[in-house]
Amino acid sequence: MQTNLLFGAVLAILLLAQLSGCGGSVESSSTGTSGGGGGQGGSGGTTFGGSGPGGGTVGTGGMVEGTCSDAQLAVVGTQMPPLGFSNLPPDNMGATIVSVSPTVIEYTLDGTGESGKFLWEGPDLTGSFQPGDMVAVGTQEGWQYVAFNTIVATRVDYNFIPPSSIPAVPMSKSPPMEYASECTFVDFAAGCGQDPGLGDLLAVSVGAAPDTVLVPGGATTTFGPFDITNVTSVAAPGYASDMCIVEAYFGSALTVRGPVGK
Repeated sequence: MQTNLLFGAVLAILLLAQLSGCGGSVESSSTGTSGGGGGQGGSGGTTFGGSGPGGGTVGTGGMVEGTCSDAQLAVVGTQMPPLGFSNLPPDNMGATIVSVSPTVIEYTLDGTGESGKFLWEGPDLTGSFQPGDMVAVGTQEGWQYVAFNTIVATRVDYNFIPPSSIPAVPMSKSPPMEYASECTFVDFAAGCGQDPGLGDLLAVSVGAAPDTVLVPGGATTTFGPFDITNVTSVAAPGYASDMCIVEAYFGSALTVRGPVGK
């Protein structure tokens, strides 16, 4: 919960600073000649690999501009929502559903009778489960899930850079997924005395080329029998000087609903 609050606070600062900027750009107060170009970004293409996101910082007196619209900046500023289990159950534990609402599943664990909740953001859950369903609950590869004939899974990630791919959803034949840059925003939270660089609002690329689709930040997309919701996914650059280092940042919240074993 503390990490979620920190992430929300950082993104709120980014958004407020972005909205108060002049036309989405930053100009140094230096009266000298124009600064050098930005630092070396990531390798070519729209998806992120081990080299991390592109968009280095600019030199003193330089300028950097983002491409995100106001609507996309609102997604950048979205606070990470609570998702998944209120209390983590043992992996692949049997449970019985007590109640279902559009965004919450309540259940009791088999054997212990311990109650718990599974919090969701995405398509309405009431058509996927009903009270009395005997389900499996658990965690795997960073996913938290409830599974019957349908599986619903949530994923919250924090790291320095986006991973090269997103792990498959447990107990299903979910499509390949990876992150791709949707647009860029000026990182006014730059540190170490460096000028701001560019952060990325990330979409989720679903499927295999050439039949991929993008799930924008804040949106839900259907791919075959799967509904993929990209609640928010953001990457911000790092900064360094002789006396200071600010690490690069990545945070993402995803949900997936689809059939079990298909």
